[in-house]
Amino acid sequence: MTTGDLGRYVYEPIVKDKNAPPFKLESWQYARIRRAAPTFADPVGRSETGRGRPHLWRLKYGDLFFDAVRRKKRARWEKVRRGGLTFRSKR
Repeated sequence: MTTGDLGRYVYEPIVKDKNAPPFKLESWQYARIRRAAPTFADPVGRSETGRGRPHLWRLKYGDLFFDAVRRKKRARWEKVRRGGLTFRSKR
C-alpha cells in the first residue's frame, strides 16, 4: 500500500459523487500521512516504478484500524451536523 493509497483512504470524502473526478491529495496531507503512518503500518520500502517513488507500507492491523477511524470520524461529523458539537477556533 502506498502513501497515496493510505491518504485517499483517510481523507477521501465518505459520501462521494459517482461522476466526480478522482480525489487529489494535497502536499500537507501526504506529509501528515507519512508522519502518522508508523503508528498503524510498517514501512516496507520504496516503489521501484511509481511516480516519485512512493513509500510502501504494510498495515499492522489490516483494515480494522481504518474502519475504526472512519466510524469515529463519521460519528463526530454527525454530531456536528445535528448541532450537538461545535468546533472552536484556535487563538
